[in-house]
Amino acid sequence: MFSWVDGALDGGGSVLVHCLAGAHRAGTTGILLLMHKTGVGAEQATAAAEAARPIIDPIFDFVDCLSMYERNRQPAGRSPSA
Repeated sequence: MFSWVDGALDGGGSVLVHCLAGAHRAGTTGILLLMHKTGVGAEQATAAAEAARPIIDPIFDFVDCLSMYERNRQPAGRSPSA
């Protein structure tokens, strides 16, 4: 998902992330994208996303997904094998 979004944005396009209510699945995806693009942690990205769209509410396994990404992402400029 990250490479697809990066490619669309790098090519001058836009990306719309949506689900039924825009609260859980799309909200969590938006938070992950904020983390990916800015390097902030899950807590800071969640606060920023909720400030922009108060309905955002990662629930159940989505919270675990944010934590897992935060723990396992590579620092900027490092390859997975570094």
